[in-house]
Amino acid sequence: MNTHHGTKAIAEKWVTRLDDNSSQHIQDEMNNEAVGEVESYGTWVYIFEDGSSIYQKRRGDSYTGNEYVQCPSCDEWREGDETVDCADCARA
Repeated sequence: MNTHHGTKAIAEKWVTRLDDNSSQHIQDEMNNEAVGEVESYGTWVYIFEDGSSIYQKRRGDSYTGNEYVQCPSCDEWREGDETVDCADCARA
């Protein structure tokens, strides 16, 4: 659950680490810390427990992304900073 609204602390840590060393080992560590993944604009976005996210335009070129929250009903991740049911769950 996103409890750190407005912060990108975990994502910023990973951007710095990947910029310093984009080895497969570091990439694997980042993937292991991610609690969710979504596809957006043709690339994978990795989401961390604080709701921050990171994406890579290409290997060695990482950026922090938008904030994400997890729907409490279906556990799907979506952009935003409010923890409420997603549109699909709200209609059910």
